[in-house]
Amino acid sequence: GTSPAIMMAPPTVVPSLLCERANEQDRKLFDIALHAPQADAGGPSTGTVVELDEEYKKTRMRHLTISEAISPTHLAGIFEQIKIDFAPQKVVYNGGVEWANSCYMDVEQKMKPATMPHLPLKETCTPMLEECDRIFTDWYTKHHGPGTVETLTRLQSFITRYRPQPGENQLARHVDGRNVHGSIILGLHTDDPFEGGGVTVWDGNPQSTYDYKVAPGDLMLLDRMVWHQGNPISEGTRWVVVIFYAVKGSSLSRADARSRGTHTVNASALLESLKWMQSTGKHAMELQGGDKFTQSTQKVIAHPLDDSTKKELEISRQPGGGAGLAPPARPPPATPAEGAA
Repeated sequence: GTSPAIMMAPPTVVPSLLCERANEQDRKLFDIALHAPQADAGGPSTGTVVELDEEYKKTRMRHLTISEAISPTHLAGIFEQIKIDFAPQKVVYNGGVEWANSCYMDVEQKMKPATMPHLPLKETCTPMLEECDRIFTDWYTKHHGPGTVETLTRLQSFITRYRPQPGENQLARHVDGRNVHGSIILGLHTDDPFEGGGVTVWDGNPQSTYDYKVAPGDLMLLDRMVWHQGNPISEGTRWVVVIFYAVKGSSLSRADARSRGTHTVNASALLESLKWMQSTGKHAMELQGGDKFTQSTQKVIAHPLDDSTKKELEISRQPGGGAGLAPPARPPPATPAEGAA
């Protein structure tokens, strides 16, 4: 048969929930809770309103998972059409790492890797994408503060299909691109039950590991440069939606600093990453085995350390005590199949 038509299209720019007035001092933020749409049995909305509790703020979390934020009924209703529209597109990351497990709906051509958007799939998913936009805007504004989202751009949106074979069963630990201010992962249905899967996130202060199943309708929201991975499946087929966002706003001090390519991390998080690099033999900016994949420059800034981290740093400074944090040996270059595993 013939391949589905693929056409070039610009990334989607979504109006913010900010109400601009002529007078700069008279800007007001809509009350998102009041303007959240009501749950619609036929649509993607469940009327989700983001709530950030005290524990979230206390631990300085930079990710949030909301159960059934998108209607599982709506997602079940479009799943068959998603399968019909889905046409994997091969892209190549920096360092020659190949990835051919996703079909793209929004694409910013200046962002690597770039391909052409698949418009039939985007048409099927547009109501769901727009509801994800609304929830992301709600969360990002409450997380970073008023004035941080005046425009929201989908740099990329795509659906990924995981299958239990080399190069298709997982997405190894990574951070998203340096131009990405935030992202979402949305669980979809499957007609081929899988084993394994889910998403692991490294976040918080002190840093902890969080594991999520990400069931159909569950929405994971990630701030910029948060370490995460799509865990391997051993059988079945797993489907997810991913969106990379860029935001513009008058109060984007933190995000603006990061968009220049420098990611500030606390020493606890850096120590955790060094341990992971040592135990796996991988490099911090590798994506799927690509030893040249670099997304940002990291620098350490002063943050209070927890007692256990202080002790480990003190031990590492003693003669012979730094072996545990020695740079890992560079692994041999990955083959294309290994590079996407």
